[in-house]
Amino acid sequence: MATEEATFRNYTQAQGESYATGRPGYSPELFEIILNHHTSTGGRRDTVLDVGCGTGQATRDLAPFFKNAIGIDPSEGMITSARETIKSSALSIRFDVSAAEALGIGLEPPIANDSVDLLTAATAAH
Repeated sequence: MATEEATFRNYTQAQGESYATGRPGYSPELFEIILNHHTSTGGRRDTVLDVGCGTGQATRDLAPFFKNAIGIDPSEGMITSARETIKSSALSIRFDVSAAEALGIGLEPPIANDSVDLLTAATAAH
């Protein structure tokens, strides 16, 4: 029987909100470099998947550049916090609870094979 690591899975919404409050943002130049490289190598801007998205900081930063943005994280608390941050936003982002190893298997609707154009893991394990 496999044991699932609970460290990241057990964050509460309050911990997620506290984390988001104290966490510095990413430099816009970082995303410019990533997006320029992505498109210069033939990458499309249909769907970005942010694995281990936590409170969705990088997901929100990348979402305006893609038709679809998806953030997954093993913690219900982090995902709840991420969903709260976009309630009053025009951003269309899907946040779901899923471990990186599962990569969205079992979600409804599932993340379709060959549908992700850019996959990120921004500070996902720390």
